[in-house]
Amino acid sequence: MAKRRKLTDRFVHAVEQALEHYGDAEWLGAHSPLASPYFIGRELSLQASHETTGKPQATRGHKLQAALKSAAFQLGADDQALLNTAFFGRDRFLTNVGVARALNESKTSYYRHRKDSIAMLAAALNRSVVPPLRLELPHARSMVGRAIIADACLATLQEGRSVTLTGPGGIGKTTLGLDLTQRWGAERVFWLTLRPGLNDQTESLIFALAYFLRGLGVSALWQQLVADKGASSAPQLLGLLRHDLVAIKPPPLVCVDEVEILNADNPRHALTIHLLEELRELVPLFLMGQRLVIDTSAHYALAGLKQAELTALLVSDKAPPMAQDEQQRVTEATRGNPAMMKMIITLWREGEPLGDLLGQLSRAPGMEVLLNRIWRRLSADERLLLAAISSFRGAAPADAWARQRKALDQLLACDLVHTDAADGLLAPKFVQEFVERQLTPELRIGLQQMAGEVREVRAEFTEAAYHYIAGRQSERGVWTWFAHRSEEIEKGRATVARTIFNSVAIGDLSHVDDQRALSLIRGELLQMLGEAERAEEALRLVTWPTLHSMTPLALELIGNTFESRGQFDRAVQHYRDAIDATLVAPDRRRIGLYAKVGHVHLIRERNFLAARHDAAIARIEVERLQGHIEEESGKFERAESHYEAALVLSEAIDAPVSLIRIHSDLGRLQFKRGNADLAIKHLQHAIEMDEARDSPAEMAIDRLNLSGAYIAAQNYELALEQARMGLAMAEAAGDAYAIAGLASNAGEACYYLGRLDDAEQFALQSLRQEEYQPRPYALTVLGSVRRDQANWHEAESLLNEAIKISQANQDPFAEASAWRALGLAYEKQGEKESAAAALAESQRLTTAMGLYNT
Repeated sequence: MAKRRKLTDRFVHAVEQALEHYGDAEWLGAHSPLASPYFIGRELSLQASHETTGKPQATRGHKLQAALKSAAFQLGADDQALLNTAFFGRDRFLTNVGVARALNESKTSYYRHRKDSIAMLAAALNRSVVPPLRLELPHARSMVGRAIIADACLATLQEGRSVTLTGPGGIGKTTLGLDLTQRWGAERVFWLTLRPGLNDQTESLIFALAYFLRGLGVSALWQQLVADKGASSAPQLLGLLRHDLVAIKPPPLVCVDEVEILNADNPRHALTIHLLEELRELVPLFLMGQRLVIDTSAHYALAGLKQAELTALLVSDKAPPMAQDEQQRVTEATRGNPAMMKMIITLWREGEPLGDLLGQLSRAPGMEVLLNRIWRRLSADERLLLAAISSFRGAAPADAWARQRKALDQLLACDLVHTDAADGLLAPKFVQEFVERQLTPELRIGLQQMAGEVREVRAEFTEAAYHYIAGRQSERGVWTWFAHRSEEIEKGRATVARTIFNSVAIGDLSHVDDQRALSLIRGELLQMLGEAERAEEALRLVTWPTLHSMTPLALELIGNTFESRGQFDRAVQHYRDAIDATLVAPDRRRIGLYAKVGHVHLIRERNFLAARHDAAIARIEVERLQGHIEEESGKFERAESHYEAALVLSEAIDAPVSLIRIHSDLGRLQFKRGNADLAIKHLQHAIEMDEARDSPAEMAIDRLNLSGAYIAAQNYELALEQARMGLAMAEAAGDAYAIAGLASNAGEACYYLGRLDDAEQFALQSLRQEEYQPRPYALTVLGSVRRDQANWHEAESLLNEAIKISQANQDPFAEASAWRALGLAYEKQGEKESAAAALAESQRLTTAMGLYNT
């Protein structure tokens, strides 16, 4: 995989940090973003979310501990055993080596297993908590002068009917709506503020409603959505929604704010409007916006407040007394707009001359004048915090600014920021729009990048991708979503993601693997939405080298587009091409593809013989996969037994392709075990069959392993010959991974043959491919060349980098070789102690993994 695929997953890192402090509930409550009410959910009290010392911290920490343990139960026995031994039930006297021994694993295998288990736990926690569907419910605010309308709205809603409340921005629609939620019972209120491109699609509204209803104990709709992984049909979902809503007694209240963004001429919005019309007949529905969107039982237009109501605002805001004539002038200048009145009160309370404020308003009426004056009064920290919060679409997590409480309190006091019931912070729409106009392009980009990081840590991956792309980190946005696309699709984020990734042009991405990831995202989303031809077009915008790790998925998706169009022969051919592209390393996709081809033969074509054949090959691939898992875990004897079982099965049926790959697997395994002669035998057999099939891509990888086996056997001339032959094939195919590996092997062979200039050129050719896995091998060759050239400083730097990357790759084979080369470099410099330590580490790795020592 390309280097950019190595980006740190910030959510997985947050889970790992929580596990490392699992036993300290107070630390978790104080420091982990996963222990905040924003992430954990409404079950934590609001009081606990704002306390910073003592019991509330521990309460939040205990809640996260329980969530982690609960998520772990979704994993397999081996992963549960690791998590229990390493974290949940950790013996504090055990080192990591001790934990590895307790699990009967080598240190290297343990770290690899640990990394995989944490990633799987993070995915399970994400599914359990469902952070992108956190329910929004802003806090109720003091309401002045709206009692009569509020009572009328409540009476209509209690009759099971619908209400629309309209008026300009800042007039108090949301405040009145929040008052109704308190009187209704906030726990039985669904609240959604519509935001363009974020949740204005039918899918987003249905998923959010289903999650809310699940919390009330009615989950038919939610269970269907989860079972269908976000691919349910609209009529089916609407029927389940009706069923769930009818089942709840008394009925919940559905509130939708800022409905004015919906435009009936927009096909996406037309569906959302239709859903609101359906809800109008099923549940008490309260809509807020600047205009009517659908007809409702009652419609109220909010007017401005009167002078007497300004007096009440002055009292509630603890402002200095204001003369009657001044109050009249304020009421007239603001036209009774409560938001503008509150801004004037804020400035008046801070000592601003009222005459100046009113004079400026008379010359330039509107909120901009008042916002400008408040903005100038804010400190630099307060402005930056307001800008940061305003950069978010929807609520921003308050815990992200826990250390800036003083600045946040000032913004809250000025009514520039509001809080919600789950530790979220929201800037009113008119504040967001004002702040956006104050920012330099550089600051705007930086804040978007920051918002992406904050979202990603809390598993809000679709929103994180949006912010990264807006912050000109399109590559980061692509990979963040690509890594979690299955989870996000299951939560109904496909339509939102499609809009986000349509804003990125393939040409905007400089690295070809970034382009491939974007192409896969688009193709998969278009296919989900029933646009098969456009999906195929998106997938064919980039090249798919035969042995590239993303190629099998691309070919499978193209096959899916043909199957959905009834072109079964072309679908099967692409599925088989995808199978061929998975030949190097067996995986679950390969097994699934054989099952998919068998399914087409059975269901579509009624060809039972072909279906049985593909089922038999799938069984072979299961054995290969199990062998590969044991091989990567360092359990070579177990791996060999699985490969041998696969060999027996493949010889029993006509499966030449599987037979080739099993010999290749056995050759690679014996090479690792130091059995060079046996490795060479298996790999030569694989290459002979590759040649018979005219399969140069697979042959290049087999020659890569064969050249390595010849190096192990110290037959450097044959190693160089095989590497050169494989390199020619890989270069013709444009396979960067194979080029990097073969060039590194060629360089190593040249080094042992004393051809230092050639060794250097091959090593540099390998490094130019920017492939992460072969990189430490090439660095070791180049470091060894520099050592023999007596360039000690560069040699040491290159070899230390090789060790560092080997450890990150969890590749003890490469690490052992780099430590040995470093030890020899120290020996040549006369640094005996350093040499002995490096050589001992090389030997330790060699002994632990059964690797030969170069």
